[in-house]
Amino acid sequence: MKNFNSIIIILTFLSCGTQRKNIDSNKSSYKKNEIKEIAEWKYGYNLVENNFCDLYIIDGVPYDNENIDSTLATFKKSDFGTITFFKKNEQNTWIHKPCDLIAVLRLKNQKDIEKKEILIKTKNLLKEKVPDLSNRDYKCSECPVFIIDQKLIWSPYEKKKIIDGLKLSDIEFISFIKQKLNQETYGFAAKNGIIEIETK
Repeated sequence: MKNFNSIIIILTFLSCGTQRKNIDSNKSSYKKNEIKEIAEWKYGYNLVENNFCDLYIIDGVPYDNENIDSTLATFKKSDFGTITFFKKNEQNTWIHKPCDLIAVLRLKNQKDIEKKEILIKTKNLLKEKVPDLSNRDYKCSECPVFIIDQKLIWSPYEKKKIIDGLKLSDIEFISFIKQKLNQETYGFAAKNGIIEIETK
């Protein structure tokens, strides 16, 4: 009985520690080094070959390298909907510094009309690419990576089932980024971009 009580105490302690970790993660803010790490593991940019520009754009507002950490500290990680990157030489920009990569961060201030457009586009895509009859070996070579509530969904049929069951009122934020991802992280679907959804 004594050993059983000890086990209960240990499990309770571990549970509390996990909850605290989740709470801290919810409160924590991004640092610019974490933004650079996302460029590597999520999008596959080689930061030896691609120099980060002294510029970060948050909801259309530019911030320089000196002020970005203090600006990011005013937000929680959960405040951001997407973090994307673009190559300076692929876009028309006002930046004339010798650099390659610009980070673009977007907050979750999304209007219903945009949510609806992305939801319909996603439903139509999966309806077109995923057959109604289930085939265990079907991988959907043209389907994007699909993440809902931070959970990566691999099965194309599960993706279709989830998206068909979603209502506009269920969605906190939805994005469909057609930018190529890191294949080492996301596998063959990385070339098709990513759909990310956070529900209420």
